[in-house]
Amino acid sequence: MSLAWSLLAAATPPALGTPAPAPRQVEITDSIVRLSDVADLSDLRPDLRARAAATPILALRPGATATLTPEQIGAYGRRRMPLLAQWRPGETNKVVVRRAAPTPAVASTPVACVRPRRAVDPDQVLTGEDFADVDCGTVSAPRAAWRYDRAAKALRADRALAITDVLSAPPATMLAAVRPGQNVRVTARIGAVTIERAAEAVQPARAGQPLFVKAGGRIFAVPAVEQDQ
Repeated sequence: MSLAWSLLAAATPPALGTPAPAPRQVEITDSIVRLSDVADLSDLRPDLRARAAATPILALRPGATATLTPEQIGAYGRRRMPLLAQWRPGETNKVVVRRAAPTPAVASTPVACVRPRRAVDPDQVLTGEDFADVDCGTVSAPRAAWRYDRAAKALRADRALAITDVLSAPPATMLAAVRPGQNVRVTARIGAVTIERAAEAVQPARAGQPLFVKAGGRIFAVPAVEQDQ
């Protein structure tokens, strides 16, 4: 009996250790994944928390899924909001975020529609000035007309757009304030002295984001884009 017990014990494989924790599951209904969807921001100062919570980090199509590690979440947050340079997310597990596919009833009732103010070329960086809000009218399911360019961190037109097109409104927070080649004013304030000069944007940027511009044969950074009121 003791011999049989010894053989049975020897044939039992050792424990493989504690299994990896299951990823946290998050479902969103909007097209944009925001930092607050995937990270606990309670350790941030109150004045930063609201801005960080609304910071967009990814765009997902209906039914699409993205798996983010804590390192990726931290990198996205710091890249989209430079004030989070020293921030590290408290998450220790991966986060799987999924955009819910709309039901037919939701898909047939668009929230908002727009039309181009002027003709838009394919792949053109889209800005808030490109569109005007319109009544969806008889268009029951207007198509989206944009794609997210990860390298440029901007929305681009996925086809040529005419001023007669009625489209699903793109997310306003993802529209650029400045597109490459656009003329901008650069303002520098040194004490009571304000200096302005004309420059040309060399990259797209949303309001509040840093921007690289070209002037006098030099390329330099502007700390943040401010839109005229």
